[in-house]
Amino acid sequence: MARRNRYPSYSVNTQGGPRFRRQRRSCFGGFFRRFVLPAVVAGVIMGGIMLYNSSFLEISQVTVTGNQRLSASQIAEASGLEGQNILTADINKATDTVRQIQMVRKATLERKLPNEVTISIEERKPYAVWQVKDKRYTIDDEGVVLNLPSPKEGLITIEEVNGEPLTFESQVDARMVPLAERLIQRLPQEIGAKAQRFEYVKNGGLVVVTDKGWRARFGDEHDFDFKLATWKAILDQAAKTKTRVNHVDLRFGTRPFTR
Repeated sequence: MARRNRYPSYSVNTQGGPRFRRQRRSCFGGFFRRFVLPAVVAGVIMGGIMLYNSSFLEISQVTVTGNQRLSASQIAEASGLEGQNILTADINKATDTVRQIQMVRKATLERKLPNEVTISIEERKPYAVWQVKDKRYTIDDEGVVLNLPSPKEGLITIEEVNGEPLTFESQVDARMVPLAERLIQRLPQEIGAKAQRFEYVKNGGLVVVTDKGWRARFGDEHDFDFKLATWKAILDQAAKTKTRVNHVDLRFGTRPFTR
């Protein structure tokens, strides 16, 4: 029986020196791969499962910023996030829910590990008063009727003629407010009268009534300067002929209607 060589074999490499070949593998490497590594992986997986199911990742704090009229607790409760797992909570759904709150204009939600969610909101702000008969509603700059107890003083008021009562989910034509603001600023210097009140009809747009009893239907802001110049020309001509023009409709460009 041949005797096993106890010494490593070698071969001659191209550089002229011996090149040794390892004939035995380390026993520790095989043991590590077969026993230690699987145990480590299993431990990591089990640890992750335990962490996932523990209360450590349960949302316990919902922080609200940007709110003034709305309470933080109302917004946090509406989100429905408290008690959910922060990794699996449906943030998009919670965001949509918060945005449905009547006074919320914008909302952004953000996770903060391990157990906090921040809700940043922008509230709707009073912009003007929309009046239907004897009922006055506060609206924001998008025309959304706000759920406020009473209109704020000093806001522009637009009265909708023959309008239907509104609810806190209604939306009106807020484009009329900037038009009213321009008329308030420009009428004194352009025609020598002040805007006294504003009326609105859905199919006819905005009417301004001055302190001299003149009425002009502007409709919308389209060709505002031309409409104003046309009204001034009509009033100047009426003064020359000593006639009175009580009402002018300026919506039709070069074909204004007067009476």
